[in-house]
Amino acid sequence: MNFNGTIALAKQMGTDLHIDHQPNKYYCALPAKNTFEAVKFLESVGRQTGLLYNKTTLWGTDIAIIIRMLEEEGRTLLLHLEDRRKNKKPIEEMVQMSLSFRQDLFARLLRMGANIQSEFFEVIDYGETSKDAWVTNAAVKTFGNALMDLDIRKDLELSPTALKVARYIYNGGRILFPISVNSTIQKILTYDRFELAQLFQTSVLELRDSKEVGVGLIFGMNSSGWKLLTVKGIKNGFKSQQLYFSGLHSVEEQAMRASYIDLGSFDDVIPTPMTIQPEGNLTGIWTPMRKLYGVSKTASSAPPDDPPYQEEPEEEEEVKKLLDFYITNKQGERISDVEVGNEVYLVVKTLNLVGETMNLNLANKEADFEYQGQRLENDILSGYTIGSSTERILLKVLKPELEEEEEEEKKLLDFYITNKEGEPINEIKVGSEVYLVVETANSVGETMDLSLNNEKVDFEYMGNRLENDTLSDYTIGSDMEKILLKIIPTQE
Repeated sequence: MNFNGTIALAKQMGTDLHIDHQPNKYYCALPAKNTFEAVKFLESVGRQTGLLYNKTTLWGTDIAIIIRMLEEEGRTLLLHLEDRRKNKKPIEEMVQMSLSFRQDLFARLLRMGANIQSEFFEVIDYGETSKDAWVTNAAVKTFGNALMDLDIRKDLELSPTALKVARYIYNGGRILFPISVNSTIQKILTYDRFELAQLFQTSVLELRDSKEVGVGLIFGMNSSGWKLLTVKGIKNGFKSQQLYFSGLHSVEEQAMRASYIDLGSFDDVIPTPMTIQPEGNLTGIWTPMRKLYGVSKTASSAPPDDPPYQEEPEEEEEVKKLLDFYITNKQGERISDVEVGNEVYLVVKTLNLVGETMNLNLANKEADFEYQGQRLENDILSGYTIGSSTERILLKVLKPELEEEEEEEKKLLDFYITNKEGEPINEIKVGSEVYLVVETANSVGETMDLSLNNEKVDFEYMGNRLENDTLSDYTIGSDMEKILLKIIPTQE
């Protein structure tokens, strides 16, 4: 199947899209400053030629620096952990160090990719055709210098490969850029608390261990442009230097809930088929775009019989554009997490939109927001009039309304002892190892005191005898915890 279309730097955005009258036109955000760079990026993603790590400069954030940082900080962490293991420090201390390293690492990587320079490009997509576009991969290389000398706003034709990528990104597709790390670091970035404890009890931490895919950078388009959307450790990875693709625009939310990326949920090729306008707008990126700009859904996506001829305008139209919007603390520092009760600023950067009204969607599941004493319905600041090119809008962070109305009940469902094969047991013998299984509801992150209350034996956890048979201040890491204990004689 071949596609035919063109791409140009967008000359207008917002309510002037007129997409209902041109169903074959859409806007795609890419990490490029001009049309030539946009074509180069689309071709690179679509063809995946050469080594992936040789093309790190195309993504809008310096991935080469990220790779070096992962290697250096991973090596330092392993040295500290191995030193603690040799000195017989508590396993829980090593587990907590690893979890803190993971949380801090992902937060810093996201900050590094927070200010990607991107532009919106206007794509005219005529759909399936028997005619190949003239800009092939070879043509881009051959005419590259000449193209850069042309007007960077001038339309360029897209090859079938490049147009397929543009359509995929517009439809809400997500691209996973995998990075290989030391296999022990991969485990540290993806294991839960129980698995980490087992790792540190049984394994020597090898600094020169083999490498496998362990960190994933998920890129895609949202209402403010091309973004690094999330960074997580990868499970089910292997040695690879290729991109992976997901047709779901909510893949970053799934990664946040699971605390890692499952490589098995991604494809090694771009999902097909893809329509220009996703049916029902349930999977397309236009859902947040239309919320932001108030643009209605296009009724038809059928391409015209012949592409319409459009003369170049005598005068260049004024570019109107939302450049970026994000949240900062009251000191002006950009933040990704907000705390209930705090005041924050919503910063909105625009171009030639003073006097225009916008609906600004914060889309935060963890918190609600209040503006001038009023709770924002569905996290949307509706009908806001832009007063300057950089607006700082004071908001108060509220507890989510649903959480206030119906607080999820946190409770301990059950806890019992099993042998190492997972079979519940009533009798336990001194010298044996058992699992304390703890089942909870809505309690992940909470701390509990777990009392075993056995007069015949005592228990040991991570080398320490439990005082009064009680495992104190244990932090719940999942709905079902398996805690390894050793049975020891009671103290006289």
